[in-house]
Amino acid sequence: MVKRNIKIIAAVVIATILAFSLVLGVLPYLLSGLSKKPLETLPQTPETSLPTSCDMPYVLISIYKGDSKLPPQILSYVRDYFKQYIPEGQELTVCELPWNHSMFKGHVFRAFPALAIKAENVSKTFMDHVGEKIGEKIYVIRYSLAVDLATRYGIPVQYSFEAKAEIVQGVTEYSRIDNETLASKLKYLLSLIAVANVTEVKLVEQTQYPDIEAYPAVLYSSSKNISEQLPYLKPYRGKYLIDPKYALPLVGLISYTIGAQVYTELHGKKPEVGVVVGSSEAPISLIVFTDLACSYCAKLVNETLPKLDGLVREGRISINYAYSPSPHMMKEHATLQCYLKVTGDQEGYVEIVRELASKFLKERKAATESEIKALELKASNGTLDFSEIEKCVNETGIKLVEEVFNEASEISVTATPTIIVWNNRENIGIIVEGYLPADKLEEIIDNLLSTV
Repeated sequence: MVKRNIKIIAAVVIATILAFSLVLGVLPYLLSGLSKKPLETLPQTPETSLPTSCDMPYVLISIYKGDSKLPPQILSYVRDYFKQYIPEGQELTVCELPWNHSMFKGHVFRAFPALAIKAENVSKTFMDHVGEKIGEKIYVIRYSLAVDLATRYGIPVQYSFEAKAEIVQGVTEYSRIDNETLASKLKYLLSLIAVANVTEVKLVEQTQYPDIEAYPAVLYSSSKNISEQLPYLKPYRGKYLIDPKYALPLVGLISYTIGAQVYTELHGKKPEVGVVVGSSEAPISLIVFTDLACSYCAKLVNETLPKLDGLVREGRISINYAYSPSPHMMKEHATLQCYLKVTGDQEGYVEIVRELASKFLKERKAATESEIKALELKASNGTLDFSEIEKCVNETGIKLVEEVFNEASEISVTATPTIIVWNNRENIGIIVEGYLPADKLEEIIDNLLSTV
């Protein structure tokens, strides 16, 4: 039973790595692999030895160069994962071959260790994991899987390509890396992302690349086309730019690696989502991605935002409440948002969201639609016409909540609470993930106003 559970966990890990390799190429928690684990922490190979043969119709090929080689413990669990793509009744054997073996016909691999599958027939879903093909039957798995697994367990990675990297600083202090020494710490991480050996990391100013949508940005230059297999790298001025839509997970990795908090700085179009409390003329907007079933969201709504009421009254800030719930609570959130849409009662709306937050913190249970309506009736002193609320929910309310999902996806917001502090005069915003006390949030507001 223990072995079976270990196999399931290992399969989930491999599936997760592969899923992210289709998007960002490396795990966003980059394997916290930046802190290596000893190989002994990997569950030992099952008692039955791996079936080894290079001549069978279906083979998992471990491709190595020198010490860059995946050990049997890892190959066992990789094999277990890929068995799901092998036709019923067929065995998936394991074969270890050096990078220059004649089977590969002189193919240039981007990184070692590497993995491939030799197969007679493959499914469409299996092809999602394939980066390259050698001949008719050898399918090279996206390099990110093998590189990631090697990184986790301290196995040296070798790259065939080289690149140089530029980190484009933001204009605010929150999106800048202090010095070249800190930047040099990022060589290892940036090599993993590019699947290329990054030999130099240089800091440059935003004024050199003013049309990028998010900072800090990462640009690579290389004599090779390093964007192949890496959909998150896109051509830009003869270089390769990490797509700004992945700026948020990228900044998370940078912060983790250098041991200092760096925030994503957005430029250009303000995310227009949620419902707004405060003046439309306010110089600063707080765009708050939140959820009725989230404890830190409730803490933010109940403890942090009330301390900013004075700034809202003075017209210095407005607040966009952008509720981004799980799919099964769409109607509840739409009902809440429609209260402000129908009545225009900002004060009543704020009273409702704070009561809902307080209730969640006490009961750890999200409010039902009827409980939300009861609070809405109370806020309106019993005068609310619920037929108008229902009409709003059906015609625009659900759409309003869906727009939050779409906007969050565009900028890779995956967790609540997340706050964007947006300067409406300069069209620049800082993304803050997680709960923040009022004094810290006010500090960002003040600095954003004064530094741009």
